[in-house]
Amino acid sequence: MQKIADGISVIDTRMLGHERHTAVFVVEGRETALVETGLSTTRDRVKRALAEEGVTPDYIVPTHLHFDHAGAAGYLADDYDATVVCHPNARDYLVEEEKVEFLTQSVRDAVGELAEAYGDAKPVEGDVRVLDDGDVLDLGGRELEAVHAHGHAPHQFALFDDETRSLFPADEAGMFLDDRLVHTTPPPNFDLETNLDSLDRLARYDATSLVYTHYGKRGESEEEEVRDALDEYRAVLTDWVERVEEAHERLGDEEEVAAELFGETEFPDRWDETAVREMIRMDVRGALMYLNS
Repeated sequence: MQKIADGISVIDTRMLGHERHTAVFVVEGRETALVETGLSTTRDRVKRALAEEGVTPDYIVPTHLHFDHAGAAGYLADDYDATVVCHPNARDYLVEEEKVEFLTQSVRDAVGELAEAYGDAKPVEGDVRVLDDGDVLDLGGRELEAVHAHGHAPHQFALFDDETRSLFPADEAGMFLDDRLVHTTPPPNFDLETNLDSLDRLARYDATSLVYTHYGKRGESEEEEVRDALDEYRAVLTDWVERVEEAHERLGDEEEVAAELFGETEFPDRWDETAVREMIRMDVRGALMYLNS
């Protein structure tokens, strides 16, 4: 567990065996929140890191339902008798058994060859609290404000920590991998215009750092750094959707588009090729679903 700001630490879940791919954050006031959960298959690593530091979370706070953010929510809530805090649109898919099963099958269908690594989910059996837009999770001496951010997914919120002026954008501001911003446009709910509107809204906060689930902290003390990063992602995201559109108009086949863009898109060299192919395939599908909607 690595401290990245006053009262905020990061745990590397080593998702898919990759270092610095997916983070879980420990945010401490008088009470403690675990922001994000990682996959169910990486929860033991998270638990070991918490145990090493003697941390017991009071709240489990997945920013949205995608399994790299919420897959272990039910397990960790049971392990720590913690309250789950989520977006209103996420609640039923964390709690109701039939909807958890539906979500699990949807994830397995979407991630293809990565299904086993992505694991499963179990229903949350304990307390669940939802945060509407602008609601605050009070940790005692520190407040996390929920900012609904629906471009990436309609069940997602970002979080703003007023104590350190840190903004957790979830996946609305992309992935920050090895000092590069990378698009994320998964099916079935990605919406470009909504995502761009969210970036404008996030830029209005007086944040001095962005804390990416994928991966880590960007910015130290200047609001301009945060605004520049959000503007940069606007360009990255728009360019990606345009590239998918152009390739599909030319090739006419989703799989051929994914294969071509796989060869053009930069991901960290240390990442498994199968994982990168599946991520590109998902992002192509999400962009095409948006374009065809």
